[in-house]
Amino acid sequence: MNPKISSADRPSRAPGGQSFRERLSRKFSALSALTSRKVGEGKRAVRRAGSVRHPKNGTRQDSTKPASRKDRIIGAVKKAGSYVIVLACVYALIMPIAPQIGFWLKSMNEEGVYRQHGDAEMQISFADFDSETEDELRSQNTLIIPVIGLDVQIVEGADDEALERGAWRRPATSTPDKGGNTVITGHRFKYLPPSNLTFYHLDKVKEGDLIIVYWNGLRYDYSVVDIFVVEPTQIEVEAPTDEPRLTLYTCTPLWTASKRLVIVAEPFIQSEAEEGMEDSPEDGTSEEAEAGAETAD
Repeated sequence: MNPKISSADRPSRAPGGQSFRERLSRKFSALSALTSRKVGEGKRAVRRAGSVRHPKNGTRQDSTKPASRKDRIIGAVKKAGSYVIVLACVYALIMPIAPQIGFWLKSMNEEGVYRQHGDAEMQISFADFDSETEDELRSQNTLIIPVIGLDVQIVEGADDEALERGAWRRPATSTPDKGGNTVITGHRFKYLPPSNLTFYHLDKVKEGDLIIVYWNGLRYDYSVVDIFVVEPTQIEVEAPTDEPRLTLYTCTPLWTASKRLVIVAEPFIQSEAEEGMEDSPEDGTSEEAEAGAETAD
């Protein structure tokens, strides 16, 4: 039976000659040294990444020095270019729908020349153009469609380059003063405003709407009689006619050139009832009644 060993009799050191505390302290010292070494290597790697090697002696030089004036200018130009690109993208996205928004806002104004979409009656009559405006417009050939606010100069040209200057009268077609088929075409949309110089809202024109053409100092009034869509190859819309006619066309659907939207109008003929109303005096008495009153006197 082995006798019990008291704490005083137990050895204070491990078989290797070192106490437990000493061995633990050495392990912590080694771990601290390893950590310091790794941190130092990391710092040196960061410095190498931010430095460049000298082309002659191969030594590394710190490249984190303050940027030169040239570098600052280049950076500012790049930043300004980024802003310009963003603004251009915003412009390209907003401008195609801006005329539609403007038309909708103006159609809310009952006193304006714009008509609300779907309303069958025009909000403008022949008398809505005052004499001063009419005289000014007569100085150049002009196409006016009041219900959509179109007011564009009619231009002449041998090719479609003329479309950049206004509404193009097709060279092989007639003119209002000669009768026959006068054909005028225009861009549906252009990124440069205003939209009243394009046929952007031509799809809102309805049968019976008024179209006004000033040609060589004279005014010609037309009423829309037909609206249809054709293929780009259907050039028969420009064919001569015996009766006077005005034909307008542009690309459709909007922002595409796959088809052509065609508007056909004929000279406006005022009815006899309307002529009688205009010829009658404002007080409602006829000329015969006035003559009878003078005879009675």
